[in-house]
Amino acid sequence: MNYKNPPEIRWYKSHGEQYHAKFMLHNNNGEESTLILGSSNFTRRNLKDLNLETDLIVKSNSDSEEMIAMNEYYNRLWNNEDGIYTLDYEEEREDSVMKTILYRIQERLGLSTF
Repeated sequence: MNYKNPPEIRWYKSHGEQYHAKFMLHNNNGEESTLILGSSNFTRRNLKDLNLETDLIVKSNSDSEEMIAMNEYYNRLWNNEDGIYTLDYEEEREDSVMKTILYRIQERLGLSTF
């Protein structure tokens, strides 16, 4: 894919375990924020209702205690404040042709969970 402004991607630095927290925080206009959190993966398979998932949507002022706390949590991990939580994409980049082919087949058949 060619992006005019590609998204920045970071990996969670684990020690064999999975970091599986799922949330999406969108600061709509500087005044209101929307937080979506729960068990859903934001994949084609889940977005087409092929898995039963539970999520919670919270809409609140961007300066509310909850939204400030979520922004601080996100920034703490993204910016490695107080520790090393995330790694640059290149540090864990996967270039396996076989894994790419397997992913493409699973995605095409609707079998992919990622």
